[in-house]
Amino acid sequence: MKNKKGQVSSLPTTVTIIIMALIFIGVGLFIVQELYDFDEFTDESATIVNESGLSVNSSTSTVATSGTSPGFNSFSIIQCYCNYTGNSSTGMCDVNTTLPVANITTSADTGMLKNATANQYDFVMCTYSYKYGTSSFEGINSTLEAFSEIPEFMNLMILVVMLGIIIAILVGIGGKKVGTGA
Repeated sequence: MKNKKGQVSSLPTTVTIIIMALIFIGVGLFIVQELYDFDEFTDESATIVNESGLSVNSSTSTVATSGTSPGFNSFSIIQCYCNYTGNSSTGMCDVNTTLPVANITTSADTGMLKNATANQYDFVMCTYSYKYGTSSFEGINSTLEAFSEIPEFMNLMILVVMLGIIIAILVGIGGKKVGTGA
């Protein structure tokens, strides 16, 4: 006969796996929280002074940085003025004549501008500000915000896992039969 001093079940393996999973979840949440606190995933601001080659007329003109800056947004004209001497009806005006910014419509996300009035100005220099970086980090920011909601449920998850471990231990101990040997 075999001498049975006790039965070994798969319970210790299960408990070890559950504990390891909780450790990995905790470390992952810690890393995500550190990234969330770091918060370097924000827009950067920039100002371009006197960009030339723009037109302020009934068709649209686009600033150069809109196509080269990732996540270009919040485009805003600070000042525009004529860069060529001539007749305003042919698209020219006196050099350094300031154009009213209120008459220039813009698209904040594309960097397009056009004149809201009938005046046509083809040789214009503009100073403007914009932000960039949003589209590059938008996914990361939304992921971090979603992860910030997980800790609210963490206490409940830990309680359920601990109850599961206790029930598994009690069922495992109650269901074991120790051999008497003979």
